Amino acid sequence: MQTKVNIKYLLILIPLLFFEVLKAQTAYSTSFNAGHGWNLNVFNNLNTNAANEGTMPNIWYVSDQESNKGAGNRGGANCGNITLHVGSTSAGDLGAAYDAGGCTNFGFGPCASCVPNGLYCVVSDRSAQSPLISTVTFTALTLSFVYIHWATALLDNAEIIYSVDGGVTWIKLADVPKSGCCTGASSCLAGCTNNAACNAASHQGKWQTYSSALPASCLGIATLKVGFRWFNDDISTAGRDPSVAVDDITIFDPALPIDIIDFNAESNYDNIKIKWKAINRVNFDHFAIERSVNGKEFTEITEVPGNDNEDINTVFAFTDNNVEGNITYYYRLKCVDKNNTFKISKIKTGRTSLKRADINWSYDGNNLTVTNDESSAQYSDVELVDLTGKRILHKGLDKENLSTEIITNNLTKGMYFLRFTGYTENKTIKVAIW
Repeated sequence: MQTKVNIKYLLILIPLLFFEVLKAQTAYSTSFNAGHGWNLNVFNNLNTNAANEGTMPNIWYVSDQESNKGAGNRGGANCGNITLHVGSTSAGDLGAAYDAGGCTNFGFGPCASCVPNGLYCVVSDRSAQSPLISTVTFTALTLSFVYIHWATALLDNAEIIYSVDGGVTWIKLADVPKSGCCTGASSCLAGCTNNAACNAASHQGKWQTYSSALPASCLGIATLKVGFRWFNDDISTAGRDPSVAVDDITIFDPALPIDIIDFNAESNYDNIKIKWKAINRVNFDHFAIERSVNGKEFTEITEVPGNDNEDINTVFAFTDNNVEGNITYYYRLKCVDKNNTFKISKIKTGRTSLKRADINWSYDGNNLTVTNDESSAQYSDVELVDLTGKRILHKGLDKENLSTEIITNNLTKGMYFLRFTGYTENKTIKVAIW
């Protein structure tokens, strides 16, 4: 029996499947249209002077007063493309145009001299924060957006921030870079006559593209938020428009071409050997081997060079000798390319057959008896040490004899330490002699 395939429906299905693949690679995106869900103008109180924030601080707006016409183009107003940007409270939303201030030049401290001199106090420390973002299914993410930004180097500035606990605490990712400007007035027409510095009132910000890998702490959680912090110390009038504007924010899986195959954690008696192969090592740099004892918090234990040889049969390996018995270890590979973009592998587990030593002691008034379990082979020597750290005696341990006696007739009564030296671990026990 033959089955007919309807080509028309198949051609419709293929793009849909492709779309779903692309959709699955994006954790979050916004162009700040209706329903963007961002929380604007959250007071941070992180700025030195912001405890006395002015009555007319710079604030965040969402509108097309600063329109995004794409990377490489100059800024314009009312061009129909909405952006997130910092503007003025006193003058309203004029796009990415802000009041730089200058009250402190009069020598009375932040905002003290503004009212008598007819100036606005614009000390500001405000952030715009995204809604919750789930990254539960992602093992690598990149933050990307388009922006314009100038202001001043330190006094008035925009930062990229993120939170992994739903907005309770915030961490700085980076400063928003300076974008430079285009010569000429605001226009909805594409194009830009380059001018590196924004040193004239007639210049417009030049839209640029920014991207950066998000830290590993941002992965596999349902409580990620990203945002932008703007601060203005109101120190001087040296600030120059544009302030800052951002748009087309996307958080996506960078989808490094590298693929990990045959990744295994081989459990041995006293070590765990990690082995894997990798293909498509394009622009690749190194592997970071990360380990955990609970499968959640991972720590890097070593790096393995990526090897420029593209041979599929190349086997990468690392032996973890720093392991204990009766513990399951979780391993994963962090694959890092030359641009510092990374991808996290699946998790593998390993567990040695080595058993943890269980040491007991007893004292009968004359002899101190130390008894190990069957894993006594872990320990090679024992020392008896007094409270000052002075070694009283040293004795080698017999791997075949689980009981060791230490004669204590000539010892002064009091507390001592038994210090065991092992092949994979050391141990100290406090004992009493009476």
